[in-house]
Amino acid sequence: MSLERTHPTTPAEPPIEMSTRTTIGRDRHEAFVVLSGDRNPIHVDRAHARARGFPDVVIHGAHFGALVSHWVGETFPWPRTLIHSIDLRFANPAFPDDEIELTARRVDWNENHGVAEYRLQFRRHGTDTVLARGKVIFAAALDPEEA
Repeated sequence: MSLERTHPTTPAEPPIEMSTRTTIGRDRHEAFVVLSGDRNPIHVDRAHARARGFPDVVIHGAHFGALVSHWVGETFPWPRTLIHSIDLRFANPAFPDDEIELTARRVDWNENHGVAEYRLQFRRHGTDTVLARGKVIFAAALDPEEA
């Protein structure tokens, strides 16, 4: 068994912890409704959501997956990545115009294969309210010329 690197473009060791914040404004929420095609009344009808005890329409859970994809693809300090899996569990609803903070903590790093695993937590910024928890596993993508 060889112990040499099997991934020619393995980047530097990934950071232990990162966090980022974003606001899902009403315009982004409405665009996600169109993109997803999910017009469940809890997501599009404020009166329906209020009748069920929510102050506003509820942000789609899948939108959190999109936030993870953005974090990995656009914020993470590797130039190219490929997500292997995202696993999220929802704890509390998010609403349009919530400022959402994502904290990601590395729990595994396979240097030979360029694969990292992070535990994720989404909170409503400035509160202790956890919106979702989960994990993401991703790898440094091969440069086509090096494959």
